[in-house]
Order: sequence, then structure tokens, then C-alpha cells
Amino acid sequence: MPVAQLKDYCFAHQPILGPDGVIVAMELLYRDAQPEAKNAFDHTAATANVIISAFNHIGMIELMGNRKLFINVAEELLLSDTITLLPKDKVTLELLEHIEITDEIIARVRHLKEIGYEFALDDYVFHAEPCPLFELVDIIKVDILQTDIGSLPQLVNYLRQWPCRLLAEKVETREIYHACSRAGFDLFQGYYFAHPAIIDGRMTDPTRLAVLNLLAKVNNDADFGEIEASFKGNPGLTYSLLRLINSPAFYSSNKIGSIRQAIHILGMRQLGRWLQVLLFTQQNDRGCTPILELAVHRGRLMESMAESVNIMPERAYVAGMLSLADSALGMPIGDIVNSLNLVDEVSHALLEREGKIGVMLNICNQLENGDFDSVADMAEMLGIPIPTLMEKQQESITWANEMLHRLFEPS
Repeated sequence: MPVAQLKDYCFAHQPILGPDGVIVAMELLYRDAQPEAKNAFDHTAATANVIISAFNHIGMIELMGNRKLFINVAEELLLSDTITLLPKDKVTLELLEHIEITDEIIARVRHLKEIGYEFALDDYVFHAEPCPLFELVDIIKVDILQTDIGSLPQLVNYLRQWPCRLLAEKVETREIYHACSRAGFDLFQGYYFAHPAIIDGRMTDPTRLAVLNLLAKVNNDADFGEIEASFKGNPGLTYSLLRLINSPAFYSSNKIGSIRQAIHILGMRQLGRWLQVLLFTQQNDRGCTPILELAVHRGRLMESMAESVNIMPERAYVAGMLSLADSALGMPIGDIVNSLNLVDEVSHALLEREGKIGVMLNICNQLENGDFDSVADMAEMLGIPIPTLMEKQQESITWANEMLHRLFEPS
């Protein structure tokens, strides 16, 4: 079948984490880009077109690594030959809850499993009678919002009768996450992991405070010698800087003889961006975290949108990156903004969601939530057509994936 352009659909993605907090998969969310056409939404065409375009243009085959991409599959696509265009080693087919489980559906799932496809059962809510697909699916996604938290251990024990992993979806708070973890879930997904709550009274990592102070100096155009002195006074930062210079992202053939030389090679603009990334990575030996991936993607998408609305791209990028810094640092966003002495346009966007940059931040947030109606309204307010926004979204995912891949790839 001819493949429609990705711009015909709105799409976003949400991380799925393992018990150690590392992203192991992503779920792709999508919808028709024309709000007035919602009732006529063709899940078969949308799924095939969005996913095939994603794999072709976003480069997910290379950049997803060992991660799977979860795809919502309706009955029409499941039964069509189009489904086999999706790379079976890279996708998990997520069976929507409204699919009527007939003998034909069971036979189709069994056949696709035999040729190598993996399946997840979406939005499971406990029923007295077991689902006929339990014997076939690899993952059962439990709708936590529709489940009594106190009964989670019993539910997990019941579902362990079948040879599948259990995924807690719609995990919204730290308390719910801990309850699911104690109950024995294998995988986790939800708003909480992209926007972890700030814990009052938590001590901020001193190294992160050093990064924040150094970032303030870079933002305020401090004397080069003062910036160099900050590194000299912090061996951990110096080591991180030298590792960065030797990483695939910034590798230089020149041998590094001094901190000053390393900073010159990096450049002040890239130094500022690297420090923003470092805010999210201290006290984390696992490399890239969900919140870091989200921050980098936001920064790039904000920068890209800025080009369409007459905003300085670097200001938009900084706003996108710092919009999640409160969660990373365990500090109120107001304290972070004040410590960095940001320009009014950026600080007002971060604190009040005011101005064009504030609207752009809200677009990013609602894209992450899959609220495509709100996205369409705000994009129209800024004069950005939805097809253009989706092209920027696509490019931003590519850029963020490549940047983080290079940054955390062993040198």
C-alpha cells in the first residue's frame, strides 16, 4: 500500500521502564491531525503510516538499540497484511482493549507470534474470567487507575499463572509507583516517570549545585578565567569535562593538555548546553534517564519551533531544557531561575508559562500527554501548522536520540 506522509498524523511517545528505572521501550501515541476527522480516524492507516515513517525517517532501528517500540493495534490492522511491514524484532504490538476476541483474532495472534511478533494486552482491568489471550501475549498492561491499589499483590499473584510480564500503566505518583513495585510488576509506564514530583526537604547533590553555579557563570558571560577556576576547584567536573571531550559526541584528535584547552575545544555555547545535560545526570551511573531524554527532546523542539515564531532559538532551547530542572535537582523552579539570572522572556516562560516561549512549553507538555486537541489549538495560536509541527517533532526526536547516543556511547 502507498505510505502516507507522517505529517498527516499527530504523534508523541512515552517511555516504558524496567525495575531499575532504565528505559526499555517506548510507546508511540498517534492520532489524525485533523480534529474534525476524529470520528473517521482510520487506525489501520494511521498505525502503519506513522510507524513505517518513524522507522524510515527517525532512524529508530539504529537508535532504539535494544528497546522495543509499542504500537497500538486495532482489529483492522491486526488482520491485514500491512502488519507484516513492521519489523518484528523492533515492535511490540499492543492489542487495544476494544478488540472483540474472536476465534479469528486468536488464530491471527498465534500465527504472528509463531513468525516472531511480540504482543501486549492493553488496559487490562481484573475480571473473574481469564482472557483467552493470556496464553499468547508476552505482556499484560494493567490499568492502575482502574485498579484498587490495595489489591495489587493479589492481582499480580493471579496473573503470574500465565507466562507473561506485567506492566503497570498510568502510574501517576511516587506512592503508586512504589505500590506497584512492591506488588511485583516488571515494567512501568506513566506521567510520573517524565515528571517526578519534587520531594520537600531533599538535599540537592552538591555536585549538581556546582553545575548550577557554573551554568550561571556561563549564562552571565563570566570571565573565562573564572569559569576555568570553577573546574579547577571541582575534580569531578573536570573529569566529566575531559570525558566529554573524548566522547564520540565531541571527540578531538588533539591531545588535551589543560582545562582551558578543553573549554576552547568545546566552546562556550556547547559548554552551556553540556552543563544543562549534566544537571540531569549527576548521581546516576546508568547514563541517560527518562527525564534527561525528555528535557533534550523538549529543548530541541522548542529551538525548532522558535524559528517559526520569531524567537531567539537559543532562548527557546534553554527554556525547554530547564523546564524539567526542578524535578532533576529537587529544587523549586523559582530558585533555579533566580540563580541563573535568565532573561525575562525565558524566566517568565518557566515561571508563569507566559509569552510565546510559555505557549511553546505548553505545546511540548501536551504533546507528551497525548492531548492533541490542546496542541492543535496552541499551535494555531502561534501560527504553526500541525504538519509543520509534526515535522519539527520528528526532527527533534532524531536529533535528541543521536545526541544522547553519541554522548553516552563509550569512547
